[in-house]
Amino acid sequence: MKKGSLVLFGGGWKSFTGEAVDRESLANLLSDSLNIPSQMVLEGYSMTEINALTLRCEHGRFHIPPVIEPVIFDEELNPIKGNDIRGMYGFLDLMAVSYPGFLITGDYVRMVQGTCECGLSGPAVTEIGRVAGSEIKGCGGIMSSMQA
Repeated sequence: MKKGSLVLFGGGWKSFTGEAVDRESLANLLSDSLNIPSQMVLEGYSMTEINALTLRCEHGRFHIPPVIEPVIFDEELNPIKGNDIRGMYGFLDLMAVSYPGFLITGDYVRMVQGTCECGLSGPAVTEIGRVAGSEIKGCGGIMSSMQA
């Protein structure tokens, strides 16, 4: 690829239990195959319903941009407060104009608050999984339905 290019990847692994490629192997494959430095291979966490991208820093945190107001919910859909919490990921997208902008996803996340070693502060997602029993949709769900 042209010097200065970067590659962004993310998502789609939740429905491929046991088949997922670990992050480091995928990043190395992309770096080697496309002949770009590994620091130019970035991972993002997002979904169709969010108008912003959450990038993973070098310390493994997906830093939530200020245009997204995250809310973590328990199994009864009660908001959870704290600096290190786990639950269903919900958010208010302040950039949404064609819908109310508040969604509760089927993702089960760990969200932390505070200053990261990378220098950014605020909410960040450090673990992402799927809520037990939730239907798999999105990129991974579409791809798994296409497998022979």
